[in-house]
Amino acid sequence: MKLSSALLLLTSAVLGVRPSSAQGEPKYFEVGTPLTLEPDVSTVKKPVNSIRWKYGADLVVDWDPSGHTYYGSFKGRTTLDPQTLRLVIKRLTLADSGQFSVETNLGTVGTHEVKVIKPPPKPLVLTTKNPEGAHALRCTADTKDLGPVSYEWKKDEMKEGNWEEGPWTKGEELKGMNSSDTPEKFSCRLKTRVRTGEASDPVRNPIVPPPKPQVMKTKNPEGAHALKCTADTQDLGLVTYEWKKYEFMISEWKEGNWTKGVQLMVTSPKTCDKFSCRLITPLRPSEASDPFLNPLSERVPIPKPRVMTTKNSEGAHALNCTADTQDLGPVTHEWRKYNGEWTKGDQLMVMTSKTCDKFSCRLITLLRTSEASDPMLNPLCEPGHIWWKVLLGITVPLVAICAALITIVNKCPEHPFSIRLKKWIPSNGGIEGQPNAVAGDSELGK
Repeated sequence: MKLSSALLLLTSAVLGVRPSSAQGEPKYFEVGTPLTLEPDVSTVKKPVNSIRWKYGADLVVDWDPSGHTYYGSFKGRTTLDPQTLRLVIKRLTLADSGQFSVETNLGTVGTHEVKVIKPPPKPLVLTTKNPEGAHALRCTADTKDLGPVSYEWKKDEMKEGNWEEGPWTKGEELKGMNSSDTPEKFSCRLKTRVRTGEASDPVRNPIVPPPKPQVMKTKNPEGAHALKCTADTQDLGLVTYEWKKYEFMISEWKEGNWTKGVQLMVTSPKTCDKFSCRLITPLRPSEASDPFLNPLSERVPIPKPRVMTTKNSEGAHALNCTADTQDLGPVTHEWRKYNGEWTKGDQLMVMTSKTCDKFSCRLITLLRTSEASDPMLNPLCEPGHIWWKVLLGITVPLVAICAALITIVNKCPEHPFSIRLKKWIPSNGGIEGQPNAVAGDSELGK
């Protein structure tokens, strides 16, 4: 297609292009999205007999009344509407960045600077130190081909056992940390001239030490007994593990050194050892866990507990199941009244009645159950209460027997048994309807 040089004039009108911005200011678009450039046709001089869009000095498309001609990499993904001069380019690439201009047979209509950038990636928060040596967090990401980038940070705080999410605020790539009495975690995200990216995974304040882990009994995928170092490692970043072994030597524990390991440690069979673990973060190690006895150990028995009388925090009488539970791991308690069934309970059992019952307790560990304690009497039991029960237990049957005998005498006074019985009734015995004198004494001797 040819354009007549006679129709090309040196005059030009600089017009707006959608999406609107000041002329000369770059417009940013993401890779893979469409680009739409549309001059204000109300200011374009008529008649328009030819249209030419350029990318730098290269042609994008030519139009005249005979049709369209598309060029180079723009073929197959570009359309031109000659009525509005609107140019649409689909599936933008980084190579599409540059200056686009449009001309008609009456001159240049307008130019526009286009910047094609990548989508903002999900960043990673790393612990570091600022130039002054203070602890800080760095929002890291590959910012190549993103254009101008800004940073936003969000702080979440632990309140009443739950994480409370904070607002996003503008910040820098490096964020200084302050000490805190409560756990905190921070997230960051990138913001380009097109949109805001995905938030990073949160990372805890490095000044707050990592949580103290706990050692628990488990099995590895092959079914072998093992110990597992457990803790809430979410938001701690890269975490490794160290283990320490304590060996039982005659009558005391000998402490070993910390050695690198993994979260799951397979234990040696039947050795009387105990183990601690700790977390290693990029800044500092955690506090060591409480030692945990080798679950295969057979040389350290579970002690027999002892029941002692005490009072709870409210001052109520209670029984306390006491024993040396150090190195036993998680321990639960069971209680039994008399020789009844064992039931789960707490270490402290509050007494609520004055019944004179006895109670025993025992310990339950991950390995086995301890011997039952010796029974302990309810501390609220009163000795007089016991004698009253005994006396009542004797008196009630005697009264019932006497009442039955009196009934027999009243109803059958002539029966030989009644006659013999009257001999033992006092003269003032008061059997209703009968004389106090014993009749038929001579017959009693027969």
